[in-house]
Amino acid sequence: MNILFVAHAATRGGAAGVLLELLRFIERETPHKSTVLTVRGGPLEAEFVRAATPFAEVAPFRLATRLAGAKRRVDEMDLPFQEIVERLLDGAMRVNTRRARRVARECPRFDVVYVNSVASGEAVKGLEPLLRRGTKLVVHVHEMAFALSQNEPGWSFLKRRGDLFIAVSKAVYDELVKNQGLAPVVVVREWVDFEKLQTDRTAARHALRLRIGAPEEAVVIGGCGTIEPRKGTDWWVQSAFYALNVEPNARKSPAPLHFVWLGGGDNVFARGIERDVQGYGIGDRVHFLPTTREPKEFFAGLDGFLLASREDPFPLVAVEAAAQSVPILCFENGGGAVELVGENGGVMAPWGDCAGMGRALASLGLDSDFREQLGRNVYKRALGMCDTSKNCARVVELLESAVTD
Repeated sequence: MNILFVAHAATRGGAAGVLLELLRFIERETPHKSTVLTVRGGPLEAEFVRAATPFAEVAPFRLATRLAGAKRRVDEMDLPFQEIVERLLDGAMRVNTRRARRVARECPRFDVVYVNSVASGEAVKGLEPLLRRGTKLVVHVHEMAFALSQNEPGWSFLKRRGDLFIAVSKAVYDELVKNQGLAPVVVVREWVDFEKLQTDRTAARHALRLRIGAPEEAVVIGGCGTIEPRKGTDWWVQSAFYALNVEPNARKSPAPLHFVWLGGGDNVFARGIERDVQGYGIGDRVHFLPTTREPKEFFAGLDGFLLASREDPFPLVAVEAAAQSVPILCFENGGGAVELVGENGGVMAPWGDCAGMGRALASLGLDSDFREQLGRNVYKRALGMCDTSKNCARVVELLESAVTD
């Protein structure tokens, strides 16, 4: 089987990191041939081409994504001569699409095109000549309603032409089947390499507390991601505020609570978050760290991980925390994290109930035995759901079935 993988980006983590493990699995375990078309570059691009043949001419497919992004931004603005700018962009997109399709017509035959994110939709439109020759289109969906809407019109093309959709969680499955009316849809959860994530938790705990200036006995609750509304950084800060102001007072308990967020962003929302932290008077207990290439040491140093996202299909950051036996806390109706937590892997609060989450955090901070039990449970759940070999084998099986059906 000859497979063309369309990678929406080559950034570390997320859908791109999952794709890299799939490419390595196929190279190691199967006779299939892989080619990869990377729509946006990044540090994983060199890793991709070690496991797969690079696509020969990527320029028009990359430009398709940039032009579509520019068109969406212009549509949201009120510019002088807006109609002229929009017509120019539309014309550039039509010319570029013709160029991409010319490249696709000259390609060797592929049995299946695998799209690793709906963010690749605009690029895949240029591959339509392949689909007309009988190539199957498999779309691995790592997005929910809001993110899907942000990837139009590429998402509409993928919906219309897709032969099979793989959902990364039951939450995504429900969105695709119940709200988008798609079929067939199969759930295969994202995967991580648990062996690579193992590290010395005692050393990691000491290093993290030293870095944020917390005492050794502190209970540290983590968060992770870009600072933006979808990731719920504001809910995370509000939950910290409530946790630090309930009885028994978590500021003064024998094991004081500290909160640390990994990742950042210099934008209006992030600056508002910084102002909230100071306004709440919790700047001594809430810390922000820059993104790192090796986040496992961060996760290993935590006592709990609060995923505050408003929408997160199946957050790998929660899986990475679970791989370190760190209990997960999340809000209901926010995506796939609730499937990871289940009944015994952490704590769930109603959607947006930061006061309730704060109370849960304060209680968790006082009960080390309960934290350890939840951590053991969520590790077992994550290992069962997110094993690389098992889940990659399932994806390969689905690709093979798509070609033979």
